[in-house]
Amino acid sequence: MTMKGGQAKTSLAINLALEKVKGDVMIISDADAKVSPGWLSAIMNRFSEEDVGVVSGIEQSIEGGRTGFNSYYRKKSNWLRIQESRIDSTPVVEGSLLAWRADVLEGSRLDEKRNGDDAQIGLMAIRKGYRTIVEPRIIFEDYSRRERTSSEAVRRAQGLCLALVNNIDLAVISPRHKSKMAIRNAIFLYLIFPWLLLLFAINSLVAFSMSEEIIASWSTYSITAMLLCVSTYQGRSLVIGSAYCIIAQLQVLTGKDYRNWDPIR
Repeated sequence: MTMKGGQAKTSLAINLALEKVKGDVMIISDADAKVSPGWLSAIMNRFSEEDVGVVSGIEQSIEGGRTGFNSYYRKKSNWLRIQESRIDSTPVVEGSLLAWRADVLEGSRLDEKRNGDDAQIGLMAIRKGYRTIVEPRIIFEDYSRRERTSSEAVRRAQGLCLALVNNIDLAVISPRHKSKMAIRNAIFLYLIFPWLLLLFAINSLVAFSMSEEIIASWSTYSITAMLLCVSTYQGRSLVIGSAYCIIAQLQVLTGKDYRNWDPIR
């Protein structure tokens, strides 16, 4: 939804829609999402399972690109979310096409001060004892076939990080026992690991600057590990993804949020 001044307020739009629309199943989709045929039947098929509360699809990766990060991340993320969904639930879903049972948000509203409405809805469903899943039969891409920009990646990372922080108790106490491992994994990957990687990099540089001799020591091993990391495709993607999460969290600490943002497309 686009509000005055061309700014998007997705969570507000969903709350307004829920006040007007009634039904057993709610479905939202981005205006620029090109969804594969048969998506509706796939959604309703999954909702025939009584414990499924939220259904999303997977975003088709775009090969190449300026850094290759989007393609690499999308492939790995899709695989992980599918496996988590098969076990029980995944806390990371895609708002480009999202469906949920109406009672998932019954008596609740999305936090309009934050973005990440897809993560908010998914974690609300888990809290109410439902499964939150991605369905590999539902595939979508944006019509322009354009890779996600850095600002979009940071905005999405912030929404997910905030949703995980607000629901961190689900990693310990959850109505769905099998979902706890996926939530713990997301907390580690998006909240903890980026800072560990940054601290390791800083420690490596400081240690090597204090002793530049190439000898069997911590400084040599650590700086070699960092150089090997940034010299590989997978390593660079890891660094870029961690940087997005760190920037997103720093922006929260400095008061910058994305409750309103200017849509790029």
